[in-house]
Amino acid sequence: KLSANMSKNLSESENAVLGAVGGFLDVTLLQATNYWKNASQQGLPFETNPRVLYRGYFANCLNNSTSVMLQFVGTGLVQKAICLGEDRDLTKAEQLAAAFSSGYLSGFICGPIELAMIQQQRKGTTLPATASSLVAGGPSVVTRGTFGICMREGLYCAGVLGLTPVLRKMI
Repeated sequence: KLSANMSKNLSESENAVLGAVGGFLDVTLLQATNYWKNASQQGLPFETNPRVLYRGYFANCLNNSTSVMLQFVGTGLVQKAICLGEDRDLTKAEQLAAAFSSGYLSGFICGPIELAMIQQQRKGTTLPATASSLVAGGPSVVTRGTFGICMREGLYCAGVLGLTPVLRKMI
């Protein structure tokens, strides 16, 4: 039986591996749909060419694997901190707060990586060339959209690592 406090009961290494593998699989399976979403938002034509659809794949793997890994590890660390060494279940509010905070904080790392992935998709440049261009633009360019990503990741993580276990326990 899975525990409602799974992240708290796993080691940081176990959480890291689980998150990194999950993030990698997510990107590998959904890269084309991610490209179509970004292309639609930017008014780019619909593509079916895999060479175009998988532009930015490495940056997206780096982004998503890092993000989900940080979210799993962060949620576990925050849950452990909340319990202060006590062996107890978290309240519903504690479960949601731990997950949201870890997701929110992961956005500061993953926001710039996601920006690089989107720029690669738009321009077809290599990851090093894209990163150089973004860094040359300064902090306001590198962090563009980061606070929105922090909120998105906080809400996502609160749903996946917070609300899902709460609902599973209630059912």
